[in-house]
Amino acid sequence: MKLKKGGIWINYEYKKDYQDSSQKGLRVIYSKKIDNECIGNLKKFINFLRRRYYFPIRCNIYIRKVDDFPSLTGIKTTKGIFLFGDEEQKKLPSIYVACNLSSNWEIEDVYYSIVKLLTYYYQWYFFEDNSRSNKSLELEATKYANYLVEEYLSMINF
Repeated sequence: MKLKKGGIWINYEYKKDYQDSSQKGLRVIYSKKIDNECIGNLKKFINFLRRRYYFPIRCNIYIRKVDDFPSLTGIKTTKGIFLFGDEEQKKLPSIYVACNLSSNWEIEDVYYSIVKLLTYYYQWYFFEDNSRSNKSLELEATKYANYLVEEYLSMINF
């Protein structure tokens, strides 16, 4: 397996080593309640991720307003959730991201949620969620989220 040293995200240049599914990549579905400016910003961010990284099993990302968010706890303040597919067959996983832009919740928070949840996707893909502690998985997801969002923001603000 060819991975970036110490990393689990698959660099796009190694995509030929990961041909697991007939459906690959990221598919983003936006709620009709999300405004066009937000959608435009999110499309740029998703394209940044697609250019750099390969997603061997398609992951559906649903961007929704908090009111329409399928929280497992019933509390509508959750920022995102990763729902994995069938472990045996690696069926299509889904990510739900709550997007409620306001003065205290910015687009960067939505980027952060997306990357954190995509790190869970890679952890699931490599079966790491079965062999590592929840704390270890969470620390890794936070590290990737901070790194990639900062890198993206520095590129667009350059």
